[in-house]
Amino acid sequence: MKPYTCLFVDWHLTLSTSVFWGQFSAPAHPQHALFALMQSRLFGPDGLNRWLLPWMRGKLTSEGVLAGVCRGTDVDLAFALQTLQDSCRQMRFVADVIPDAVAALRAKGLRVVIATDNMDTFPRWTVPSLRLRALFDDILCSFDLGALKEDVDQDGRSRFFADYLRRQHIGWGESLLLDDGGEDFGAIIRRFGIDYQHIEPGKGLVPALQALIASLS
Repeated sequence: MKPYTCLFVDWHLTLSTSVFWGQFSAPAHPQHALFALMQSRLFGPDGLNRWLLPWMRGKLTSEGVLAGVCRGTDVDLAFALQTLQDSCRQMRFVADVIPDAVAALRAKGLRVVIATDNMDTFPRWTVPSLRLRALFDDILCSFDLGALKEDVDQDGRSRFFADYLRRQHIGWGESLLLDDGGEDFGAIIRRFGIDYQHIEPGKGLVPALQALIASLS
């Protein structure tokens, strides 16, 4: 494996498979109807462009999204927001060994950075709850950056990665992104000078990190 100076790691379906309102995901749970409603409205056919993409690009907040999603339903907005916060604070890594693996990579001189297309929920509740700023060198979140990982400017540069690569003096081919995205997504990432490795959700991250650790030994 080629040497890298920086490792970018995706959050959702890579570092974690936890979901919004996940505490209500079991069909027998008394609040499962809230989970099902939110899944349908946010992640259904109309939710992507109406809610999710603007939310991840920092154009909407959790409060604004839920006010719209809950409108016309009998869902209590305050309850929906509080339980969303709870689920974000309760998110977990795909494996308990992740913190140790990240620490081992950092100890070997590799910069390890979360790179996530995510909402304000991530910096507001998940990051402090899991103390991610202490575990990782940096956190890049689309909500803060106003751009998704595949977004480009008028010159074809990455609106998500370019400034960070420049500030950290990370050259072409000196970084790697581990992400669950498909090959079309990977092709876009490679055009930014970042190597790409697809991660199978829930299964592929630990072996990938172990291989990196072994390559640096």
